[in-house]
Amino acid sequence: MNEILVALKTDQTLANDCLQGEIEPVKLETAIIQILDFETFNDRNENTYKTLINAGGLATITNQKLRSSIIEYYQDYGNIDRFESVYTEFLLNHFNTYFSPRYDYLNKKLVDLTLLKNVQTKNNLLITKFQLGEGIESYEDAVAKATALDKLLEATL
Repeated sequence: MNEILVALKTDQTLANDCLQGEIEPVKLETAIIQILDFETFNDRNENTYKTLINAGGLATITNQKLRSSIIEYYQDYGNIDRFESVYTEFLLNHFNTYFSPRYDYLNKKLVDLTLLKNVQTKNNLLITKFQLGEGIESYEDAVAKATALDKLLEATL
């Protein structure tokens, strides 16, 4: 989660940099390819939690604070899933659709310099920036809960 959080913050900074003043070609080229290189949290492991829920094993954890922390942590996956779903849809159906005919992905070069002045370019970057803000918030919350849960587990064991 920490690696993805760093990547989301980097992408948000790139989008924000492009939105400051006139867009520079190199900044936009970097932002486009970096933003489209979105890494998801699909490789997470929640099998233990699902087993605990399905088998009623969560009730066997007698430490109420620990049980609540586990539940709160795994509930954050829903926020992350929602963000990733909405953001991926935006990237595929809007961001990529807009930039694809105007950007050479292989050579990481703009082929249409009118992008630098086009309002739709800024709109795509602005939407990206705000959606990334939501994702960053979800990941920061999950990381904080994971850290607290880890400390609680260490103290309990």
